[in-house]
Order: sequence, then C-alpha cells, then structure tokens
Amino acid sequence: VVANKSDLGPPPAGSELAVCALSGDGVDRLGRHMVDLSFGSNPYSEGTALIANDRQKTSLEHAHQRLGSAAVLARTGAQNFELVAAELRAAISGLGELLGEVTTDDVLDRIFAQFCIGK
Repeated sequence: VVANKSDLGPPPAGSELAVCALSGDGVDRLGRHMVDLSFGSNPYSEGTALIANDRQKTSLEHAHQRLGSAAVLARTGAQNFELVAAELRAAISGLGELLGEVTTDDVLDRIFAQFCIGK
C-alpha cells in the first residue's frame, strides 16, 4: 500500500510507503521497491541482459548507437531536427529487427536470395 501526499502529514496505518507526487519525495524509493518486488527472487534482474544470438546483439548495438547519436544532436541544439528524427527512426528500425518485425524489402530480399526467379 502506497500513501500519497506525505507532505501533509503521517501516512495512514497500513501504508508500506509514503510518497509526495507534488514534490517527488519518495518516488525513487517506490520505484526501487517495485523493481525489488518484480525481480527480487528472479535471477534475471533488471541488470541482466538476455541476448539469444548475434543478430539480436547487433540490433541492440545499432539501436543504442543511434539513440546516442540522437541524444547528442538534441543536446547540442542541432538546428536540423530532421537529423534527430532520422537517428530515432534508425534506432526504431534496430529495435524492430530485434523484435522480428519484417519489412517488405526484407521479404523481397529473402525471396530473391532463396529462389531462382526467371529474368
């Protein structure tokens, strides 16, 4: 049980945590508590990376690199927001690859690579 408005007085009896949504006091504690409840007895915690193969690793690295580039461009006040958007789209594409999303171009490439189609 989480009590809000901890800035107005002590939490009611039975509350496990108290937060103040207005000031943000206690929100970090609440977040850590939720992670502990979710992953506390699980060996695969939030810090554990589960990557099944090289394709997934490459997709994650690609997305991470592109997100980093977008962040740098955005922080430096890049006047050309299309560059930031392009980096974000590339990151989304990397995550799509990780999730197994397939584009039309991917399907066509596989068809032409695996089948002999007359000219």
